[in-house]
Amino acid sequence: MEPPSSSDSPIGRRTFPKKVTGGPPAQSPLSQAFNSKKAKGKHRPKEISSKRPVGNKNPFFKNGDKKNKRWDPRFDPRAGEFRPHVFQEDYEFLDEIRQEEEKGLQKALKSSERRGNEDRAEEIKMTLKKMKDRRKTTEEQKRQRETRRQLEEENVERMLKGEKPIFKTKAQLRQLDAEVKFTQLKKDGKLQKYMERKLKNKARVEKFKAKKEAENMEQKGKPQRLVDDFNAKYGYVN
Repeated sequence: MEPPSSSDSPIGRRTFPKKVTGGPPAQSPLSQAFNSKKAKGKHRPKEISSKRPVGNKNPFFKNGDKKNKRWDPRFDPRAGEFRPHVFQEDYEFLDEIRQEEEKGLQKALKSSERRGNEDRAEEIKMTLKKMKDRRKTTEEQKRQRETRRQLEEENVERMLKGEKPIFKTKAQLRQLDAEVKFTQLKKDGKLQKYMERKLKNKARVEKFKAKKEAENMEQKGKPQRLVDDFNAKYGYVN
């Protein structure tokens, strides 16, 4: 006996599979996706997954904090004690690189002046001035370190002989640094030029201070001048 077909059944094609087989008819994947989307609706609220990625700082991960931990060698005892003379010796090659850069800037300055590019020339001049000032500061610091090293060696020799060490005050150290600097300038033949420039700067500072003091005095005397003008205008006599 042949099984009844959906075309012969009076209940219809959609209801027939449910009545006969006990389940819904088989659907293609495209139909399933369309029906599920249609059932949920396109204006439905967006579904957000409750799953979250686990951060590397979770205790589950070993050494998670060490990965992002940063430390500053200037303030960490693991980097050792900072010694300026050792640092200067280790990075002394940078001075040679700066000298090469300075030579290149000198050539660029001449080229800019020849082309008439004043803005570029002024920018290069400012850069050269900064490099020159930095070189002077480095040389001055080097002289000061050498002076203090000599003082330490002298104190060591005194203590080896059984004598007391001599520790100089800050004022004495500044005086000693100035003497060493003047000796070096005199040796290089730059002492006269240095003294002239220093006197010129000192005169400019004194002139500025005198001008500022005069302005302050004038500002303090301004109310009295207003009183005198008022008395003269209205005929009041003290």
